[in-house]
Amino acid sequence: MHLANRVAIGRVALGIVIILVIAVIAAAVVLSYPSSPGTTSASGSNGKMAVMGTDPYSSGSNSQEYVDYYQIQAHRTQAGGQSSTTTATTMSTTQSGSSAGWVKLNASGTLHLNTLVNASQTLALASISAGTYDAIRLYITSVTVTYNGQNYTAHMGSDMITASLTGNAQVTGSSTTVVLFDMRTVVINTGSSSSPQFVFTSSARVDVVASSDVSSTSLQVGARTDLSTSAWFQAFAHDNAHFEITAAAISSSSLSVTVKDSGAETANATLVIVTPASVLVGSQVVIPDSLQGSAVFVVGPSGSLTTVASGSILAQVMSPGSGLSVSSSSSATMTFSGVIQFGTAVALQTGVQAGQSYLITVIGTNSVASSTITAS
Repeated sequence: MHLANRVAIGRVALGIVIILVIAVIAAAVVLSYPSSPGTTSASGSNGKMAVMGTDPYSSGSNSQEYVDYYQIQAHRTQAGGQSSTTTATTMSTTQSGSSAGWVKLNASGTLHLNTLVNASQTLALASISAGTYDAIRLYITSVTVTYNGQNYTAHMGSDMITASLTGNAQVTGSSTTVVLFDMRTVVINTGSSSSPQFVFTSSARVDVVASSDVSSTSLQVGARTDLSTSAWFQAFAHDNAHFEITAAAISSSSLSVTVKDSGAETANATLVIVTPASVLVGSQVVIPDSLQGSAVFVVGPSGSLTTVASGSILAQVMSPGSGLSVSSSSSATMTFSGVIQFGTAVALQTGVQAGQSYLITVIGTNSVASSTITAS
């Protein structure tokens, strides 16, 4: 064979080798590169998760509350283990079938909170990566309060509610994993009845629901389910924090409120509101329709009460602080010494009057309680 032919054949062979090497490298890159955010790699498997929402809300007696949400996410752990990232504030998603992170359930809708007492609305039903999930997160667009026939946009303490699951949720391809997202919302009118300024705050508790306890029709997005007679829901509600005012006293120069947590979950008291019964609207009031005629106190970690100035009520109600922690079956007392002033109206700035009735409301991050007492 001529030398020129041998050189040509050698070049062709070298070219083929180079092409094969490039192809192998390209294939390796494709196989190792993570899939798009929110998707599962070809080697992973998918299961279904349904999120049902409920809310034993607390608000004034003359309002309706609506929450618009635009996203729900579930947090997947590393290899079935616990993760410490559930308090992250960024919207991240898993990048492969085996990674940890927040997985979008791509759900949106509106919740009418007044209709979710002892009832649920299914917020999401989605196919997601199989694995262990330890938290659920809800993103809120806005909160609308209908008050005296008018709609108002509420101020929000946060547009995101995150809660760790009481027990991890295992998502497999064999069935639908169901979780109950229990929002504990509080809506307070920090303004007046004629110029309301509503504040929406919420925490949540999440737990797994046995698939045998709910029907398939209840899991369709938007479905509403009556839970008032469900034994599993009654057991779930029993394990929540539950404040009771066991003792209270008020005079012209002091205030004392004792609360007990009769639930199974630790409760946190953040605000105490004192309202003369003479300015209340309606009967069996838990939270006054307006704080215009009320005295508002922030609860300190030791139980001390600090008066909130009228110009700071909106900010304090939105972000009251960590408050006083009360463990299950325990009691704690909150106290204030000094003259108690009510609202901004001159007629209400006369302090506590002996023999008059006052509504005492304790606001917590996960429980609300009230009691009417007579001043000494």
